[in-house]
Amino acid sequence: MAAGALQTGRHIIDYYDVPSDGSYDESLLIKVTVVKVLRPQPPDTTKQDLQIARLQGQIATASARIAEIKACLTKQVQQDQANITQQQVIHNRQQELRRSCAELQVSIPRCQAAPRLTCHHV
Repeated sequence: MAAGALQTGRHIIDYYDVPSDGSYDESLLIKVTVVKVLRPQPPDTTKQDLQIARLQGQIATASARIAEIKACLTKQVQQDQANITQQQVIHNRQQELRRSCAELQVSIPRCQAAPRLTCHHV
């Protein structure tokens, strides 16, 4: 017969190679007392709960700071876009003035080449 265990009352009897007729030598038996295994007490989580609460407070503070920095960056980007728009307007006006200046410089020699009229007062 194969190995196994036999429980009689408060003892567990291990048996190996018990003959099929159920006879076995009592002197070869190892008797083991059955002991109840106690469950361990759950750990005290007070310290962990305090640490978790402290860390959650730090997370909340850091999240608020992140939101504040994001708001500042968004404001800066909007100001930069407004400045770029203003700079573009100024650049366009500057180009326009340069074109008109170039046109005047082209027309000045023509004016100088024209005969001058003089007025004589009597």
